[in-house]
Amino acid sequence: MRVILLVILNILIFGVFPLNAQSIAVNDPAFPESAFTAEELIQNVLISGSSCAAVELTNFQENPGGISNPSEKSWGYFNANGSSFPFEDGIILTSGFAELAEGPNNDGGGNSGGNWAGDPDLQTILDNTYGSTFPTNDATVFEFTFSSNIDTVDFEFIFASEEYENQFECDDSFRDGFAFLVRGPGIPDDSGTAFGGTNIAAINGTANVAVSTATIHLDPSQDAANGFLCGGENLGVNYFPELYLSNSNDNLNDVPTQFDGLTTVLTTTTVSIVPNETYTLKMVIADRQDNGFDSAVFLRGGSLSLGVDLGKDQVRINFNAA
Repeated sequence: MRVILLVILNILIFGVFPLNAQSIAVNDPAFPESAFTAEELIQNVLISGSSCAAVELTNFQENPGGISNPSEKSWGYFNANGSSFPFEDGIILTSGFAELAEGPNNDGGGNSGGNWAGDPDLQTILDNTYGSTFPTNDATVFEFTFSSNIDTVDFEFIFASEEYENQFECDDSFRDGFAFLVRGPGIPDDSGTAFGGTNIAAINGTANVAVSTATIHLDPSQDAANGFLCGGENLGVNYFPELYLSNSNDNLNDVPTQFDGLTTVLTTTTVSIVPNETYTLKMVIADRQDNGFDSAVFLRGGSLSLGVDLGKDQVRINFNAA
């Protein structure tokens, strides 16, 4: 009888009131930040201690359907929600519906059904990277200006995608993409885009190798049964499987998101800037050719630390990762 009672008690405690959430929460009303505007998210979540900072977006693009239907927002606030996700909270930008990022990974396709405009700068980057021409769709863009009292820029992020796990890693026409473009005094103009500037969404220690499903993915050394090579990968030069984390149903990993795979925590390439000059940062993610098998970028909350107020309409922002 005692055993039966203990079993029932365990079911009631752990079944009805689980000790640890198994999924991140995205745009969940339980968290006040989920009601923030894009500007408020940058000001109060991405920038640490930024209550006195004034952030104004210069370019903002989202899924239009998300304006009237919050469940279709392509961006927003995420919280680890007691799960094992590496970031406690932050901002999520997606090429689909942000809420679909919530785990567990029980949907192999992850199609959002989104269908809105792409981004010409990101298309240029992807076309130049793969040597092929395909349109981008479903672009989410956060673009804003900043000034800083230090001379470098970097922050932390994770890239996740439903195009992982031998879906489209080897098919250039369906590789989603993202970029973090920075322009301003002293920044090299090597992105090849109309925006200009440089793309800091690259793998540190490389010759500006962009983070993507092509450069970071599962290989046979990680999983003999499911790993693969597309051909053309040069380990440590343009291919870095050690930065990949599988989240497939047959893998032992248990990452609390819907995406089939994701990168480890990455830091953007550090670029030198002139203190107190004005710079523009453009964050963009989009589908390539298709409108499904979505991807996301998670930006760690507090990665950008606020410095001293420089006066009216100007703040010092420290872009070193927290």
